[in-house]
Amino acid sequence: MHQRDEENLTKKIEELQKAREEYRDTSKEIVKTLKELKKSQETYIDLIKEHQKYWRSELEKTEYHDTSRHQKLQQTLDNEEKILKKLEKSLKHTEGRIQFHKERNGQ
Repeated sequence: MHQRDEENLTKKIEELQKAREEYRDTSKEIVKTLKELKKSQETYIDLIKEHQKYWRSELEKTEYHDTSRHQKLQQTLDNEEKILKKLEKSLKHTEGRIQFHKERNGQ
């Protein structure tokens, strides 16, 4: 009976080690995917910042000439600023998730 208990315990330990390896592999894939997401978010943020430069220059051109166009441009700029803030918040969250998985994985 003692030998059977030892065999069961050995089997459970092997199962646990296998589960840890699977978790580690899955966690590595998650980190990889999150890094891709982070890169995409950073690219999108950069694109919005470039758009904002354009909208600001157009805004300056229309400041005294066309008030309705000026208002529309200002509204567009304000909307992009809101989007930018949400993206930056999302990027911070993604970075936090990457760090979490790295720490859990011992990287």
